[in-house]
Amino acid sequence: MALASNRKWYFLQLFFAAAGALTSLYLLVHHNRLKSGIQDSSSLCSFGPYADCNAVNSSAFAEVLGVPVAAAGVLYFLLLFLLGLFQPPHSKGFERTQAWMAWLALLALSVDLWLTGVQAFVLQSFCLFCVFTYVCTAAHLALNWAMAPKDRKKGLRFLRSDKRSKIPPFVGAGTFSLLAIGAVGLYSLSAGPAPRVGAEEAKRAFLASWDSLPSAPIALRVSDSQWGNPQAKVQIVLFSDFECPHCQRAAFAVQTALASEKDRISLVFKHFPLDMSCNRLLTQPIHANACALAQLGQCAQKKGKFWDYHDRVFFKLSARELSSTRDKIWEGVRSVFTREEFDRCLADPEAAANIQADIEQGNVLGVTSTPSVFINGKKVTLAPTVDLLRDLVKKELK
Repeated sequence: MALASNRKWYFLQLFFAAAGALTSLYLLVHHNRLKSGIQDSSSLCSFGPYADCNAVNSSAFAEVLGVPVAAAGVLYFLLLFLLGLFQPPHSKGFERTQAWMAWLALLALSVDLWLTGVQAFVLQSFCLFCVFTYVCTAAHLALNWAMAPKDRKKGLRFLRSDKRSKIPPFVGAGTFSLLAIGAVGLYSLSAGPAPRVGAEEAKRAFLASWDSLPSAPIALRVSDSQWGNPQAKVQIVLFSDFECPHCQRAAFAVQTALASEKDRISLVFKHFPLDMSCNRLLTQPIHANACALAQLGQCAQKKGKFWDYHDRVFFKLSARELSSTRDKIWEGVRSVFTREEFDRCLADPEAAANIQADIEQGNVLGVTSTPSVFINGKKVTLAPTVDLLRDLVKKELK
């Protein structure tokens, strides 16, 4: 009877180990996509400012000594799965292996509690997939206790075993080999595309030259859309185009990199649509609806809904929708505008004048493409990735 009961808990234990490994693998791939700048939309578990995997998984706490915490999670859960797989309930080493796994789970749970505190009090946002892995660890530990002999279920006695049977050598060798293969596979899966030749060298050289770069003051206007602390030491000005795919990636990188720095930075959004209908410097058409989308952004700002509009356009609407008819665009932003407000905005001379003022300001600053990022008046001439933005903000906060 006890063996039958243990088998039930045993298979459930294997399930939690496998679920933890797969979830950690997703978090590892997501973390490396954020670092490499190829992630351009929210993750599956980002639901708002207080449940944002992007903010947590790109923070400084997502790595320890350069090693992603998610990578440790994958190998930890994989080890639990393999140990359990090689030592089923009928095996001689079952009780001792369960005691070893209980110690591993207890250690992991203590780390999980610390990470939960970091998310709650430092980042003030939770990664729900991370929390799920903590649940997997707690469940695995509870099942260790459930399968322990009755005389070992008092206190923490289930963490030790009187059984002195040794795990067969092939189990240890097989576990080590599979973990080694898994580590290589994880690296290959999570690394993303190979970096461009010289990209890291260019980044290091740019960071080294940052302090000596010229700084041009950028005047702000009431019509500008601002996020963060207006009195912050670090001012970031972003010239962008709502129909530009590179601007979408930059918007995501900015949001991800700066989510935990809201009180110490000021982000200002300025319009620079690559559209001949309002940008006189263009000699050929690029984005047919960019001027209209910029005007709608100005009207959203007047309603106090600019960032809702910003996130809707960049992260919810496809390139096909943005380059389609005005009716299709309205359907995509109807959560921000009524149809009457939408039509009135596109004919609003004040919104058009504000767009022109942004374009003229961009021209003076030497903006020729989007996105163009300025930090405290210094132009960022490399692609604004999460890592680069975070490094530059750290430099300016010193």
